[in-house]
Amino acid sequence: MAISFPTNPQIGDVYNSGNMSYQWDGTSWAATGASVDLTPKSLGEVATSFDQSNTALIIANTANTTAANVQFRRVSTIAELKTLTPIANMTVQVDGYYTKGDGGGGKFWGNTTTGTHTDDGGLVLTSNVTGGTASSSWRRIVDDIINVKWFGAKGDGVTDDTKPLQNATNSFVTTAGNQYPNESRQFYYPKGRYLISAPIRIYSGQNHFGDGYASAIAYSNSFTGNGMFELSGTPGVAYYNEGSIDRLSFTGPNGAGTPSTNTSNMWAIYANTNIIQNSKFTNLGFTTRYGFCIPSWSYGQDLIISKIYCNNVMEQAIKIKANQALIEDVDVEQNSGPIPTNDNPCIELDTCHNSFVRGCIVEGASAYSTKPAIGANNSQFTIEDCWYEWYGAAEFLRAANNCVIHTRGGLDRKSTRLNSSHLGISYAV
Repeated sequence: MAISFPTNPQIGDVYNSGNMSYQWDGTSWAATGASVDLTPKSLGEVATSFDQSNTALIIANTANTTAANVQFRRVSTIAELKTLTPIANMTVQVDGYYTKGDGGGGKFWGNTTTGTHTDDGGLVLTSNVTGGTASSSWRRIVDDIINVKWFGAKGDGVTDDTKPLQNATNSFVTTAGNQYPNESRQFYYPKGRYLISAPIRIYSGQNHFGDGYASAIAYSNSFTGNGMFELSGTPGVAYYNEGSIDRLSFTGPNGAGTPSTNTSNMWAIYANTNIIQNSKFTNLGFTTRYGFCIPSWSYGQDLIISKIYCNNVMEQAIKIKANQALIEDVDVEQNSGPIPTNDNPCIELDTCHNSFVRGCIVEGASAYSTKPAIGANNSQFTIEDCWYEWYGAAEFLRAANNCVIHTRGGLDRKSTRLNSSHLGISYAV
């Protein structure tokens, strides 16, 4: 007697007939072994079993055991997931984004609710099947931290990861149906070198972090823009607030430790909105032409810039315009690479009030010693326990235009030069 298999099956569907179990392989129903009793003993009871290929979990919560009751499925890649039409509340385990174990996999559930379903590349995925692109989607099950590899970032130092990284940072505001609330704003960069060709816009309230120097953001030879990471206000809001960047390094296409050859005025982190406030930037490494910048047209408030290592940053490590800022444990070492093209200070404070520069080190070979270690303009701040060791003649501190600077503890341990020829400067020890 012919078996009446379900119509319109999908790859991985399992069907029991008599004493045999069958699985749809895309072209036909193939026998996989003895059938599994899926009939609940009472209403609400659930019977479960993995099929023999370990790719589909069969769950029956009614007496109906047709393919529509396959509630858990396992596929290898995101591309394979997108060949499936979402079924309400079905769960799918994906082993990887491109390949099994590449970090981009996860669990998804089928959402068929009425509304707009927009594919964001990582959290919300629409099906390639005709009719599944607008009325349904696969939604990633997220606890708290968002992995950038979920969006297809490879971190191999070769592939351009600009689009997946930007899709990740955009996800908390563009997710269809507001499935993921704004508190899901922690973005993790696993070990790797993420090559980018354009700035990544970072929004308020986001925490971007990695595994230290092993997690590197690297600009490509074709990169254009003001900064590798650009601090931006949430769409419609002109300020960046309560954000953080932690345990990441910023470098060029040649890798960490190799001096940058990019001749543009490109910063590793650049404020591209009117106000930057209540934010932290910690445990960062810069091997770029420029480091961290809040430009003169922007302004910072209540900032912590701490534990920054700048290896052969040719022009400037830190340049900020801010009130109540703490610049702490910044280590600038300039011993190799192209000679700086200007004498801008390694650490520059422009209109900074009630701020601290503490525990910073600036050192380098004589060829790079045309720069002052710290520069200030129209600022009131305290310098505490800083070290300055240029093997040359540049001054430790250059101040102008009504600066009031206090010093505490040790300053330079090597040929200090304080340029105090400008009006309004006082030093209190």
